[in-house]
Amino acid sequence: MTPRLSDAATRYVDDVAAHLGTLPAAERRAALADLRDLLTEGVDPDDLGPAEDYAAALGARRDQEPSETLGRVLGMPVDVRGTTDPHVRSRVFDPSDPRMVVPRVLGAGWRLNYGAVAVRLGLLRPDDYDDEVLAHIPADVARLTRAMPWIVAAKTAVWATVAWRTGREVPSNWDLSGRVSGWSDRRVVLPALVAIAAGAAVWGSRATAPDDRLVRQALATSAGSTTTTIALLTAWTAGRPDEPHPAVAAAVLAPLATTAAMLICPVRAGLRALPPASATPANPAASATPATPSSPQDRS
Repeated sequence: MTPRLSDAATRYVDDVAAHLGTLPAAERRAALADLRDLLTEGVDPDDLGPAEDYAAALGARRDQEPSETLGRVLGMPVDVRGTTDPHVRSRVFDPSDPRMVVPRVLGAGWRLNYGAVAVRLGLLRPDDYDDEVLAHIPADVARLTRAMPWIVAAKTAVWATVAWRTGREVPSNWDLSGRVSGWSDRRVVLPALVAIAAGAAVWGSRATAPDDRLVRQALATSAGSTTTTIALLTAWTAGRPDEPHPAVAAAVLAPLATTAAMLICPVRAGLRALPPASATPANPAASATPATPSSPQDRS
């Protein structure tokens, strides 16, 4: 975020972001950063032309969903590159992408773009997510974010231990009312839950670029929250399998809320920690020609 932008310039950036469609996330962030640089150097938004034309000049492309995934099955996008490709993972949190739902990073179907959700709720602006903001995330927030995948993995282990003590067969399926509808051998279900949570924590802890690290940690925490929820439900419903447990539905939402918090809260903390902008603007004699989106390597 650039505090020196005028209201008109801020609206222009937001309008351009809304017209960038499904341009790859890294290119979209670079294009918005280049645009902010032009505007903070004194270029008038009117000199750049309509926001839609500027976005088109940057190479924005709409309706590109088939090419950004591996393909489709029964009309649903399919992708399996989420664990290995940071560009695929980046669509999970991309405030500059106006789409509320995006193709899943692993599997078939769609999932939330938490960045677009944050923008719709007024928590972030489309151009708030950049290297400068990430660099200013407070150390204590960064430490907590790194620790969260391990915290939820430990919680999974605790509840799996509790569930282990309920019997050789443990609940593994529930109906909409929360009644147990299926049982499984504890030796199969519970170790698997712990292994998934621990594996996700290890994966989320790998060193990578700051923006990808944030997404990795959030996805790892989401996986751990899911296994924790299942282990908790297993232990909680084992003693009363025939009774309805309405809270089961609420518990299913826990991974969604956890993921949103893991992505949005650190970015907002980084925004609050940004130093005041210099009162002296840079040289206003900048070209008003739309800049070609730079690659992430060019901006590093």
